[in-house]
Amino acid sequence: MIGRILFSYAKGSQLDYDCKKWRLVADILNDAAFFIDLLCPLWPKWFLVSACISSLFRCIVGVAGGATRTTIVQHQARRNNLADVAAKDGSQETLVNAAALLVSLALLPAVSGKHTIIWILFGLLTFLHLFANYRAVRSLKLDVLNGKRAAIIIREYIKNDIILSIDVVNKEEPLFYNLYPTRHLGCSLKTLLEHRRSKNMIYHESPKFTILYDPHYGTSWIAMTENAESIDQLNACYDLEQIIINQKIKLNFNKFVNDLKENGWQIDHHLNFDEWSYSLLE
Repeated sequence: MIGRILFSYAKGSQLDYDCKKWRLVADILNDAAFFIDLLCPLWPKWFLVSACISSLFRCIVGVAGGATRTTIVQHQARRNNLADVAAKDGSQETLVNAAALLVSLALLPAVSGKHTIIWILFGLLTFLHLFANYRAVRSLKLDVLNGKRAAIIIREYIKNDIILSIDVVNKEEPLFYNLYPTRHLGCSLKTLLEHRRSKNMIYHESPKFTILYDPHYGTSWIAMTENAESIDQLNACYDLEQIIINQKIKLNFNKFVNDLKENGWQIDHHLNFDEWSYSLLE
C-alpha cells in the first residue's frame, strides 16, 4: 500500500504523457515479480526480503498498468466511445485469462517436479510476453504531443520546414531515454533565476513564459505564468528548440501550429510540465 502511494506521488504525472514507457515497465516488473517468486524456495533465508520486493513490484504494476491502460483505451476510442472500448478490452482480458487457466491446468501435471523444464518454459514465455508487449506498445500511433514527440517534430520543422507524420514521430520516439539533456519544464521562476549565473546563458522572456538555457551543459529551465495554457507550453518548447539550434527566435509559431493541425496532431494536450507558475505584477 505504501509502495502504491509513493509511486503515485513520484511518477503519477508521467503515466499520462509517457504511457508507452510505463506500460512496458509495468509488464517488465510483473514478470520480474514472478521471477522472484520462483527464486524464493531456493533462498529460504531471504524469503521475507524477496516477498517484499515482489509485492513492491506488483504495487507499481497495479498503478502503472491501470493508469496507462486508461490512457491507451482513451486513445483507441476514436469515436468518443470510451465505455464501449473499455468494455471490449475487459472482455478480451477475461477471455485470455480463461484460456490461460485451461492451458495451465493441462500443463501443471506435466511439469510438476521438473525444475529444468519449469525454468525453460518460464524463460521462453517471459520472452514472448515481453516481446509481444514491446511490439504492441510500438504499434501505438498517438496523435497527442509529449516532450519527446514535440522535440522530434519541432527540430525537424526548424531544420527542414516540414511537419513529420504521426506514424514517423511515433516510430522515432524513444521509450527509455530522453532526446535532450535535463530540462526543468514548468519550474518555479525562483529556481530559474537562481540558475542564471553566467552571461553565456540565454535568457528569453515572453508574456506567458520565461526560458533560461545553459549552452555549456545543455540544461534548460522554463517557467510558466499562472494563466498559461497548453498552447503556451508548446510555444515555450518551440522557442526553446529555436534557441538551442539557432541561438535566437526567428520562426513564426502560429504557422507551426497551423501546420500541426493540418497533419492531424492534437495540440490541446498538456505537455509534461510541472505545476509551478508565477504571476506578473501590473
